Amino acid sequence: MSSATATAPPVSATEDPLSQFFPGLVIDHTQDHVSYQANIIACSVITWVAAAVFVAARFYTRRLLLQVWSWEDWVIVLSLVLSAMCSASIIIRQFSPPD
Repeated sequence: MSSATATAPPVSATEDPLSQFFPGLVIDHTQDHVSYQANIIACSVITWVAAAVFVAARFYTRRLLLQVWSWEDWVIVLSLVLSAMCSASIIIRQFSPPD
């Protein structure tokens, strides 16, 4: 008795729509169900935290050590806040139901 598996046969290069632009391209469509949700959220959070560390270091050196605060510093703080909002919208979009 043979055991039947429920895997889809791989799509050949001639059946793949990208093969007309990239000859010899073979794409394994058996892994199409993989979600990148965790990677997107991790990337969004890690890059924002790195930016926050650098802005905090700039704030520490300019405001506390040099006693200098100019309009560029306000702009970088504003950009940090806006990037936090952008990262939050990416994360919220990942958890929202599909349209």
